[in-house]
Amino acid sequence: MLNSVELRECIVSAEAVLARLLDPKVSPVATELLEKKKTGGYLVVATRAAEPLLITRIGQIEPAVSHTCFQFAQEKVVRLAAYDEHYRSFESRAPVEKRYGGAIRDLDHIVSFSGLPEGLDEILSMIVLLAHSGFSLPFYLDKMTDNPYVEKLGLEYLQDTVMAAIKATAKR
Repeated sequence: MLNSVELRECIVSAEAVLARLLDPKVSPVATELLEKKKTGGYLVVATRAAEPLLITRIGQIEPAVSHTCFQFAQEKVVRLAAYDEHYRSFESRAPVEKRYGGAIRDLDHIVSFSGLPEGLDEILSMIVLLAHSGFSLPFYLDKMTDNPYVEKLGLEYLQDTVMAAIKATAKR
């Protein structure tokens, strides 16, 4: 189980990932996010059984969607916890029922984000988890072939962003 310092590091990691996604100098999706005013969301870190350890806002959220993002971030965790064989909430998504991707798990924890486009919610969650997990980027990317943002961002960008998240926590 993550301790309070490690939970704070999850926030720092998420802030670093979001900052890179919104930086037009390095991010292939920054313009899209800025134009759509998708500049933040809610981060949830929970046990594998969906017990919340941390729920916090990262970045800026439009007031009209803040409550919805807050609810979706938590729903993704609970739903992923209900499917032991799934590593991604995307595996049980049902848009008609307002159930989306955006949560990722390892052996001990689930990380969820809601506020960006669904595929980027998932990528932000994945990178936060990777900064604190024994799992590797290729493990998750093999499972994320249906996420269009993986190709849009590219492997080099994703690797650099994982390193930026790790470095951000090391500076603390």
